[in-house]
Amino acid sequence: MIALIALTVCAQNRSKDTSAKNEDENVPAGRITIHQLKRKLDAKEEIVIIDTRQGSSYVGSTVKIKGAIHITVDELEAKMKDLPKNKEIVAYCT
Repeated sequence: MIALIALTVCAQNRSKDTSAKNEDENVPAGRITIHQLKRKLDAKEEIVIIDTRQGSSYVGSTVKIKGAIHITVDELEAKMKDLPKNKEIVAYCT
């Protein structure tokens, strides 16, 4: 299963006192929030993170998740067979 990080304008524009729990409750199925991903990483869960950005969006970025694999959206389907079947996979882009 591949989960996508849910980044919505609403979530980004919320006041600082809004709890991550409330944000987590409004996430569409098959997606996770940045906060949920951070909890998984902090808990050392075995997950595969895929950065799907292309071109200068990836190369020129200073914001990257440590340990993420770079596979563009165009390459993702062809590389699915190479990804582990027993781990949660999280794909993200900006």
